[in-house]
Order: sequence, then C-alpha cells, then structure tokens
Amino acid sequence: MEHMSRTETNGLPGFAHDLQILLVDHDTLSLMCIASTLEQYSFKVTTTEMASAALSMITEQKDDYKLVMANINMPDMDSLSFLRVLHKKEIPVIFMSSEMNVNVAKKALAEGACFSSRNQFLWRI
Repeated sequence: MEHMSRTETNGLPGFAHDLQILLVDHDTLSLMCIASTLEQYSFKVTTTEMASAALSMITEQKDDYKLVMANINMPDMDSLSFLRVLHKKEIPVIFMSSEMNVNVAKKALAEGACFSSRNQFLWRI
C-alpha cells in the first residue's frame, strides 16, 4: 500500500504530485476557483492576474514552474506572443477560456500550446 501512495496521490501519477503550476487569469474569481481546485489535487499553485507579471516570475524563477495555465484572453498581452515566449523556455502551456474561440484555439495549438480548454471551473460553485 505504501508503494501505491508514492506512485499515485489523489488519483494523480507520482510525478504530478507537488507539480508547480503558474496560473494566469485576469478574472479574480476564476483564478481563485481554479487555484483551489488544483491545490486539492496536491499541485503547488502560484497565481497572477497579468501575463506580463507571469513572464517576469518565470524569468526570475524559470526552474520553479513546470506548467503554465493561462486564460487565452489576457488584457495586457497577446496570448500567442505569451505562448511563443514560454515555448522558447520549454514550459508547457494550457490555455483556458470561458468562450471557446475555435480559430484562436487552433492557432495556439499550432504554435505549441499543449491543450486548449473551455474553462468550466466557475460552473462548480
């Protein structure tokens, strides 16, 4: 049983336990809900409301973040420009949106985003 807990925690594989995620969303309520949900699954979550702040954090602490989850509709930066910077730093990105725009999602995936998802976290409140 002890071996099982080292390889799987909260239904996640062992490598995902304590994974450091940088979460970027200009919607404060969405940011809090998503962060809370991720933390319930043993992820370590750092949040920011601005893409520019996220890039500064990554520059200062690149090795700390293993994944970035970001709202695709960021007010301070074009999402594809944001993605290109992270892609160069070899940090995977998952984009989220409350309104899925198929064309933007396709472009993001073509540019190297790992996944594009419709953000449904708020519907669980």
